[in-house]
Amino acid sequence: MPLNVKEQYMKKTISLLLGAALISANVILPVSAGAQESTDKLNIHDPVINYEEGTVTVSGYITDFVYNKYDPVTINLIVTDGTDYDTFKTDLSGLVYLNEIPVGKDGKFEWVYDDGLNEGEHVVNRTLFFTNPYSGERKTADYMLSDGTGFDEVLNAQLLAEAGSPVYYVNGTLYESSKAAYSQNGNVYLPKEMLDNAKISYTADGGFVNADAISGDKYISQSTGLVVIGKSDCAEFDNTIVGTMFGVYVTTEGDDNNNGTVNKPVKSIERAVELSEQAKIKHKTVYVKGGEYITSGTIALDSGNRGLTIKALCGEKVTVRRNSFIPKESFGTADDNAISSLKFPASVKGKLMVTDLSAYDLVKIADTQKNEYSSTNYEIPRYYHVYQDGIMQTLAKWPNGEKFSNYSQSSEKGSFDDVEKLTLWSGAKDAYTYSCAGSGYDVSRNLITGIDMDKKQFIVADNSRAYPGGRFFVYNMPQELDVPGEWYIDYDTKKLYYYPIDGFDGIDFVSEGKPFVTINGTSGITLDGIDFEYTRENAINLDNSANVTICNSTIHGITGTAVYARRANNLTVRNCEMYDLGLGGVKMWQDGKDDNAVPCNNKVTNCHIYDFSVNMNTNQYGIYSNGPGAEISNNTVHGANHIGIAFAGSDVTVSGNEVYEVGRETGDAGGIHCGGTYTQQGIKIDRNFLHDIDYYIFSVYCDDRISGVEVTNNIFKDTNWIGQFSSGRNNTFSGNLVINSGYLNYTNDAANGGWRSPSKQFIERTVLDKIADGTINESVWRERYRGFGEFLDEIQNATEDDFHDLSFDGGNTYITYYKTLGLPKNFIYENNTFVKTDDYERRTNHFDSGYAKDSTETHLSKDAGVRKYSDRIQEETLLTSIPEYYNTSSIGSTLESTVTAPRAVYPKNNDSLESGSFTAVWNNAHGINKYRLTIADNADFNNPVVDKVVYYNYYDVEGLANGNYFAKITALDQRQQCYDEAETTVAFSVGENETERTVTENEDGSLTVSFTSALGITNPINIIVAGKNSSGILTDTKLFEITPENSKAWSQTVSVEGDIKEVYVWEKGTMTPKFEKWSNKK
Repeated sequence: MPLNVKEQYMKKTISLLLGAALISANVILPVSAGAQESTDKLNIHDPVINYEEGTVTVSGYITDFVYNKYDPVTINLIVTDGTDYDTFKTDLSGLVYLNEIPVGKDGKFEWVYDDGLNEGEHVVNRTLFFTNPYSGERKTADYMLSDGTGFDEVLNAQLLAEAGSPVYYVNGTLYESSKAAYSQNGNVYLPKEMLDNAKISYTADGGFVNADAISGDKYISQSTGLVVIGKSDCAEFDNTIVGTMFGVYVTTEGDDNNNGTVNKPVKSIERAVELSEQAKIKHKTVYVKGGEYITSGTIALDSGNRGLTIKALCGEKVTVRRNSFIPKESFGTADDNAISSLKFPASVKGKLMVTDLSAYDLVKIADTQKNEYSSTNYEIPRYYHVYQDGIMQTLAKWPNGEKFSNYSQSSEKGSFDDVEKLTLWSGAKDAYTYSCAGSGYDVSRNLITGIDMDKKQFIVADNSRAYPGGRFFVYNMPQELDVPGEWYIDYDTKKLYYYPIDGFDGIDFVSEGKPFVTINGTSGITLDGIDFEYTRENAINLDNSANVTICNSTIHGITGTAVYARRANNLTVRNCEMYDLGLGGVKMWQDGKDDNAVPCNNKVTNCHIYDFSVNMNTNQYGIYSNGPGAEISNNTVHGANHIGIAFAGSDVTVSGNEVYEVGRETGDAGGIHCGGTYTQQGIKIDRNFLHDIDYYIFSVYCDDRISGVEVTNNIFKDTNWIGQFSSGRNNTFSGNLVINSGYLNYTNDAANGGWRSPSKQFIERTVLDKIADGTINESVWRERYRGFGEFLDEIQNATEDDFHDLSFDGGNTYITYYKTLGLPKNFIYENNTFVKTDDYERRTNHFDSGYAKDSTETHLSKDAGVRKYSDRIQEETLLTSIPEYYNTSSIGSTLESTVTAPRAVYPKNNDSLESGSFTAVWNNAHGINKYRLTIADNADFNNPVVDKVVYYNYYDVEGLANGNYFAKITALDQRQQCYDEAETTVAFSVGENETERTVTENEDGSLTVSFTSALGITNPINIIVAGKNSSGILTDTKLFEITPENSKAWSQTVSVEGDIKEVYVWEKGTMTPKFEKWSNKK
């Protein structure tokens, strides 16, 4: 405020100053420095200057604030021309602005005011005093204000850069270097990339140049690191408008009270976003320095953040995560009472750890979650996850690993014949069944409220999916917490029980239910290189936004979906790794009109998405797109319980993707899946690689009448069914290479009003109404899409004879159906190559679906409008070797991944097993769905007794004889771009292994030491024979090593000098005693 109008504020200023000294009601006392320090609850952010609008934003908060609506709190603000407080108390001429700022219910306050310069002023300093009149606490801040005169000269200098930032300007044009400038010992060093672009000469080795060594006019600030080449008089801009040119900065050591410049970074991304909006910064980028950022908040981006980029500084690793870690010190050993009352297995006594979750707002898993197939994203219960060393652990279940059991063949649903297990499970707290529908398209989860022992049946809310003979397992079952890595929550006592795997120093308990980022009603947002992990929600929620890019991120440990986007246009997700996801990877909708003529242009490219749908097994996808004109390309998708990639909409392109190991626990689905209406046309599924897809899963599934789909130039290898076309029209299957794979199906179940035959109402809603409202341009679609005009002619020329009424509820309701409109027509099938190699061996299904076929026949309906099988076989040769043109090197994601070794869960190293028939279980390695289990009686694994490739984290071993064994578990990467493998080895024994050590003192003073082990040993043993004099001083020692080869019967006679003789038996390298010390002197 200009000084010539300040007189009218003098009276109010005096009252504010007096208010600053109030300590208690009606008493005025001086405010001492000590009083201010002891209070210390008033927190002030650095003022933020908006040079575009000429405003200043001041803000802060009061710690431990208690809101009282009857006694509102305000903060007194006084702005001076740089005058200090003591001077200003007696001389008010320096007053610039004053006001009372209301404090909100959350203790936060913010105020925006205009700050203008007087005539002739160029650069001024401001000092601000914030006072809490209730506590007397006062804080001070300051800023420098410039009118911008001469700024353009600085901006358009030959080079403008700042230490700590990759941003630089060359003659006024903004660039970003791959490396940031830095300061050291008072010097600023610039990346050569900046100098080369600015065409500045230099002489230096290495990648950086000392700015002081550059000749010519320049300005270098030792305090801020600002460098201007080509202009020397720049000091006045150092702390003013130039600071907005380099973006906002975040570091783990920052302070959210700072202004976010390179030299005063903030601590949280949330605060950086606020600053970018308040300051209207010139360069709308938030740079986040590498590190781990623990937050309980959400980065909320809206219309005020248009055009904002949030990115990792120079590609450093940035991880944003919840405060989920519970250290080992917070655990204790479960006591006998807990083990007994919750019926934990006796084998975990002394091994089971427990921690208190009283501080958590726990929510029980939903009592029932039936019909998952039709559930929406927001109806799904958010399950808790537990991680040790970044690997997700298992909620206590039976059977162990990823194994299922089967209901009995009884007519009663949900029956189970194992009376011993049912008796054990009786009375279990908060335990659930997981039941699969017959073909696996749907599952249900139900709380076990009891067990009917007479019927041998679970008592649950819904047994509709518990088919006789169907697959199921039980989980959150304390009685089955029997192997390392399993955990259980007792919701009544709020205790978490965990059986740790080796190397335990704590767990991550994923419990907080907030998204990390929300993007709502905005555009131009970029998230680049920001990793997110551990939240009980979606990681990123987007709604009603356009031109958004999410790239170069890893999203891990999310119980919801990694990226969930509604009403999205021009969304790009690229170069991202997503795994351990409760629901899906990327889900994106345009606006609900999947065949709208306006392309959405949403894209997912070069992403690696795996191990998803771990909480909800159906209707979850690695990638799902709804909207025309979408592109899904060069992604690698695997490790799913249902569908890999799914989409809806016209003119969608799905190309260059690698899909494998999907549908692992369900069925009636596709590796690539589409379907729904006749008006999703122009779809191209081209040049994808689909392999290792077994079970009741189609590699490509064109479902429910979808038409105009071109499946071309794909490679199918080691798949059960290569494809399914369900009564659609004008589809194409051409130029594909099929290796060691099964059927292509084209169904015709729309004849005579079958369930895929369209109703009159369906055609009106999905076709005719869309033509009427302009969604479909009839003349354009007739021209653009093969056979669509013929289809419209059938609809528009239909007579009463083309319809009939059918009822599916016993005559209560009738629906008018077309008789023949649903019949498939105009299917093109040509130029496909089939290969069946001599070493072809179909792998064993995880469950017996009854659909696996060892055949390369192609079954096409006679009424599908295509050539019959007998015609095809005459024109296409069945090869026995893979053709030379087979090449998958350019397919799938190029993101690198490192295979980690799996961890043995059972048996662990040095375990002793009572029986040679057991289920071997291990922790899944990241991104691995294929393993080799090798068991031998020697460490070289010669002549193994088990050598099996499996596709889950368990294997049923049967009939090992008593003895010592070694087990090797090898993780086999199935990715084509980045094949790798890693292994772990453990030693174990089967049967009782009685080990004895005997010592006999002979007449001549020597000792005969014997060691026998019934099964032998797996690790070498050291025997030390020691001699000591009468004073106990060591006089002689003899050391012997017992190897596994000679451990069944070892004996040695030993002489040592000394009156006292002792024998020690240790495990080699550990000094761990195997027996108590033997001594001839008791």
